[in-house]
Amino acid sequence: MDFYEKARIAASELPTLPPEETAEVLEQRGLLGGNVLVYRVAYVYNPLTEKKEKMVKVTCTACGESYYLEYSQEITYCRWNPCTFGFYSPMDRKVIVSGDSCICNECGEGLRAIHIGGCKSFGSYTVISSCGCTTVHNDGGFLSVLTWRVYRCADKEGQIKYYADKNEGIMIVDNKPVRVTGHRKNMGGYDSQLPRWEALKKFTIQIADSPTEKIIPFSADIVNNSSSDKCGLKEFIDGNSKNCSISIFGYLKLWCKYPNVENLVKSGMAHFVNSLIVECFKHTTSYYYDYTTFSFDVRKTEKYINWKQSRPHLMLGIAKDKLFLIRELSVNEFFLYKYAKNNDRDELMLAELKQGSDSGKRDKVEFFGAYLKKVKPHYKRTLDYISRQKKRYKQKDLINLQYLRDYWEALHNVYGEYPKELLYPKDLKLSHDRSLLLVKEAESEKLNNQIKARAEKLKPLVFKDEKLGLMITPAASHGELIKEGKLLDHCVARYANDIAKGTTAIFFIRKVSEPDIPFFTLELKDGRVVQNRGYKNCDRTKDVVVFEKEWLEFIRKGAVING
Repeated sequence: MDFYEKARIAASELPTLPPEETAEVLEQRGLLGGNVLVYRVAYVYNPLTEKKEKMVKVTCTACGESYYLEYSQEITYCRWNPCTFGFYSPMDRKVIVSGDSCICNECGEGLRAIHIGGCKSFGSYTVISSCGCTTVHNDGGFLSVLTWRVYRCADKEGQIKYYADKNEGIMIVDNKPVRVTGHRKNMGGYDSQLPRWEALKKFTIQIADSPTEKIIPFSADIVNNSSSDKCGLKEFIDGNSKNCSISIFGYLKLWCKYPNVENLVKSGMAHFVNSLIVECFKHTTSYYYDYTTFSFDVRKTEKYINWKQSRPHLMLGIAKDKLFLIRELSVNEFFLYKYAKNNDRDELMLAELKQGSDSGKRDKVEFFGAYLKKVKPHYKRTLDYISRQKKRYKQKDLINLQYLRDYWEALHNVYGEYPKELLYPKDLKLSHDRSLLLVKEAESEKLNNQIKARAEKLKPLVFKDEKLGLMITPAASHGELIKEGKLLDHCVARYANDIAKGTTAIFFIRKVSEPDIPFFTLELKDGRVVQNRGYKNCDRTKDVVVFEKEWLEFIRKGAVING
């Protein structure tokens, strides 16, 4: 039988409802709850008037009691609330209408009032609350993990009932991952439920993580009695019980490709394996439909794990007595630990590995991973160097690993290699700027010559105010424009061609005490200041405003542009 035909048949036999205890588990965990007060018109005999009077019958879904309240038509009609009547609250005589919060007179439970006309979902039911969940199954010997959305509903009589919609899932057939779906989106982006689960040929995961609190408990026999009995799924989930979410879909796909991942999980490294999967996920958001796909390339994991080995310490490339340490690390922390051990000949302490944010650790991995075969910089020396350079400048966010990487790449472009004697200059910023100028000037010599020629014509507009401590000069090269834009984090470099053509002019405002450090960037066009911006396009300071006016007055009084 064809594999996809076998998968299609197996998928069609998957359960169309989650296990019976699902709703109870979600309620116990506080994920699925809430109650309503269902009301309708009723006519009650009044012995005093000997007539039937118009009342409102309410039923509480929390206690199941029904009673009558005074009818009220003192409400404002709204298209979102088509109900034209409500009832009086017996405590404060406040008018309650469908959608309002109220309290049950019998049990004191806080509720939401709902008219029976609003009970339209799932036939004649109204949805009180809903929650997504993940379940594990063994059907026909095939292990499957399915996701659902469970609804807690109330009918017109105040009875509670539960419904569930099929979402996405994964099924292991002949040790191959098969994506299954229980719904389909149409061109308008609306969901429509399928009568049964269907197998899809393309394995793109639309659900990357499963919150641990939303995973319904299952017996180990479900896995042990399936054809995927050695996948270690139970151990993977139990080992990540402290995590907010885990990648079950990604784990099963990884196990299908590299079955020995089970050895890592059963050695207590479930947390490490989960972080490995998360790190290798690529998120792609659809602009036409309301979902995100998560492509997981298992080959990326080969950067961290030697899958040809079977023993955990050999798979990780570390000593056997260090396995206990890895259990507490994420994959990025492990990479840094192993890198420092191989290049610094020094083992990092656990506190050193744990410090910093996840994004900061990822930046370190990207930096040191990029130069593994080229430079192999020392881990501690590089971080200490960055720390010392930060202290030299007030703009501490300017100096970081990305800034150092830009400098090294500029060195490579200039020299064709990474000269060891130039990797850690005394003044990183100065060396960075010089190397960047050399690179950009070499790449655009013609453009640079045009900008220099333009700067010569604009020299008469150079101005300085000793009292304010500010000066202004024209941009003299393409490299200076790039430097200005990079350090002030704005887009002045894109004006290079306009400057060369003479359609606009860019000037640099500097502090007299710091003539080489960018402060503000000004654009002059047709004798008028078009814009004058500082760091991250911030507005002018009071001193800069005064200086700009003085400079414009200086131009009007006699400064002449040559040519």
